[in-house]
Amino acid sequence: MISKQTRSTYRPPRSRHVPGTQIPEGLQESSTNVVKDYAPQLFVQPGRIYSWILSEIDKWAQVRPDALPRQRAGRVRYLGSRWLPDGQVLGLVAERGAGKTWLLRHLAQSETQLAGLAIYLDLASRNAFSEPHSFVRFLEGRIQAQCQGRRAVLLLDHVPPEMDHHLRAVETAILRPHLEQHGSFVVMALVDPARVCWLTPALRGGEVASLSPFTHSQTREQLNRLRKIGAVQNGIRPSEIHRASRGLPLLNYLLASRSFRQSFELLLDYWLEGMPNDEHGQMRLLLQAICTLEVLEHAKVQAALDLYRLRRPDAGQNQAHPTQVRNLVRHGLARSLPQSPGRVALVPSVRHAAAGMLQDYDPELYTALQAMAQG
Repeated sequence: MISKQTRSTYRPPRSRHVPGTQIPEGLQESSTNVVKDYAPQLFVQPGRIYSWILSEIDKWAQVRPDALPRQRAGRVRYLGSRWLPDGQVLGLVAERGAGKTWLLRHLAQSETQLAGLAIYLDLASRNAFSEPHSFVRFLEGRIQAQCQGRRAVLLLDHVPPEMDHHLRAVETAILRPHLEQHGSFVVMALVDPARVCWLTPALRGGEVASLSPFTHSQTREQLNRLRKIGAVQNGIRPSEIHRASRGLPLLNYLLASRSFRQSFELLLDYWLEGMPNDEHGQMRLLLQAICTLEVLEHAKVQAALDLYRLRRPDAGQNQAHPTQVRNLVRHGLARSLPQSPGRVALVPSVRHAAAGMLQDYDPELYTALQAMAQG
């Protein structure tokens, strides 16, 4: 509960825009600048998952393509049933900024065990091609140039939860033949940990592993590598960075080279990049209002928004509503809880970024929202 005394003494910050709902001038930075491009000298090996991937690929490489295990598709007694690949697909899941892209690119560009075998394919680049067949030709050209007709290790980045025409063409013309005819291996980074766009059973049923946040020692190694190229501010302590980032590699990088305020602003902007620009202000306000909620139930979201508007009456220009939680789910900023179907929660790093922003801009309001969420 908020005491009457607190309400009477509180004065919202005076600003043309509500702090935290719009990136200030001077901080306008695109996500392409926020996310540092892969550089081998900056790569920090992400623990056991890296060794696991290499061991699974090694097992695959030891078996002739015609001797790879198969599973039967359809009913066994149905004459038209056929054998499909089994054990040739791995999935990686993690939050944005956890290092999935860097891991795949390192495997393709720097891992000597996979030299001449691995090819990195970014499915997000399909948006640059107007026709599906153009995208397929582009990918086929890259695969042929790298692997020259041999079976390959296809490293698929940004595999979305929903199918589209481009992806259907890729599955039909590239992935299915490579699995069934060439005996290739697929490692894919999933956008949504619970859903995948593919229709082919082999692409839907592979083993899935989670990429964990960095440990304290991995964060220290990352900062040491960044320091060697002059990308770390003076006075930065690894323990402070790790405590603030909770081991998220992207946030480690941002905090090492920028202020805390800039870092959380840019991390949230990175998450919002898939939404229309004119919705960013509303989404920032909504995320800050609900960042203390463990579960996004309609009544609690409404109560959080009401409190936010009460304490920040100048937030009227960025109208937010509980129904917009659906937009957060659709764009991957919130997800259903596996253990509680139908219940939704913010993705941890999104919640952390929104909370970090609000704590910096208005610690009193953050405290009040915390009290409301716990009440």
